[in-house]
Amino acid sequence: MKRLIQVFFAATVVFFLAVSCSKRPTYPVIDGIGACGNGIHDRGELGVDCGGSCPNQCTNVKFLEGEIYTRVPLNPNFQYIVTGPFIIRDKAALNIPAGTKIKVQPDVGAYIAVMQGGRIFAWGTADNPITITSNAAEPRPGDWGGLIICGKAPVAGDDKRLSELGYYFYGGDNVLDSSGYLKYVKIEYAGAAYDTIRKFNAISFYGTGAYTSVDHLWIDRAQATGVGINGGTMPLTDVYVSEGEEGVRIQETWAGKGERWFLADNENQGLTIIGAPALSATNSSSIRLNHIEIKNPGSYGMYFSGVSQKLQLYNARIENAAVGIGFFNVENQNELLNTFDFKNIGIRNSQSLSNIPQFNLMLNTAETPAAESLQRPNWATLWPQD
Repeated sequence: MKRLIQVFFAATVVFFLAVSCSKRPTYPVIDGIGACGNGIHDRGELGVDCGGSCPNQCTNVKFLEGEIYTRVPLNPNFQYIVTGPFIIRDKAALNIPAGTKIKVQPDVGAYIAVMQGGRIFAWGTADNPITITSNAAEPRPGDWGGLIICGKAPVAGDDKRLSELGYYFYGGDNVLDSSGYLKYVKIEYAGAAYDTIRKFNAISFYGTGAYTSVDHLWIDRAQATGVGINGGTMPLTDVYVSEGEEGVRIQETWAGKGERWFLADNENQGLTIIGAPALSATNSSSIRLNHIEIKNPGSYGMYFSGVSQKLQLYNARIENAAVGIGFFNVENQNELLNTFDFKNIGIRNSQSLSNIPQFNLMLNTAETPAAESLQRPNWATLWPQD
């Protein structure tokens, strides 16, 4: 009899272990998250999920943290506070309607990430945009991480790679992959330190595909880079990056098109492009940039390092840069000049056009000096004030 009880007990344990291992973990979603939303009077709170180290206003507040596996809609009638890493997993989607305001708790390691196969649908409008900002009483650059979007489009080198921020998979062979869309979205005070060496970009695109739609994106007062593009084929139009260390950084052979970018008041350079091996012959590896305006960079208007892919740059203006366009780690200057296609380039109030004499001659033939001081884009000027 004792033997039968032991066998029955062992079988029962195995059964429950099997069930628990096969069941998807239950992650808290949207409401009642973490110490600031778990329905318990935690240390540092003056009441249940209110006051102290948690948000003081509890009415109409919901919290975002953890992971989602399904489509989750937000409601602009609520205020959302991100209190930790918030991950949109494969086959999940986060719907953010116009007028939604998301605040991120500072200094708690919080960021938002979209995995391969996940999607974010943030559809703001010109008169009712979406804002993702700091929840600090006195916000400052670097209060929180940023937005990470990982797709399945080609990148230089391996088919799949791990992102340096968050260590999430990205890349593949789906040129037309979609991670959703972002329209009329403003991201403020991002760029926290990821570790002792790296910082978050305000928004990072990793292998994001051509069916991802991004336009009217405003990055304001980030601590580090405003927009980081790591490979992929996604187009990016109507972008305004103000302040931060640099405006846009492109690497890992982005095969996309950028149009109407305005990059202003960056501490270092406005636009950085880091060279990488070309993509396969079946995928175009050209960067096409049109109507790029850079104002008041701390050093270079555009900074190129080891560039190996073709670049079309039309209708660009740079104002008040120490050097208009700088090149570094270039082994063959003649080959470099054959890589670039320039038309209508205006550089004004700079000490020099370029740090390479041969390139200066090419710029002189392509240059149409800007006649007026650069102003931020009209759609950002008309952005509703808080």
